[in-house]
Amino acid sequence: MSRPRNVRDPLPAGRKIFAGWCAIPHVMTAEIVARQPFHAIIVDLQHGFMDYESALSLLPVIEAQGHPA
Repeated sequence: MSRPRNVRDPLPAGRKIFAGWCAIPHVMTAEIVARQPFHAIIVDLQHGFMDYESALSLLPVIEAQGHPA
């Protein structure tokens, strides 16, 4: 599964988008999720133990693996 430049690019062609869900506020977890072949990574601040500052700390790690933040 290759990553599109924009997560919406596959939609007009009827292709599916697969997203990883990150609810654990730790950079190692975010890196593990971001290394998987997902089209997008969702950082969940609502259902887990993550606050805004924790979420911000994960974005550079996710972006370093090729996902836009």
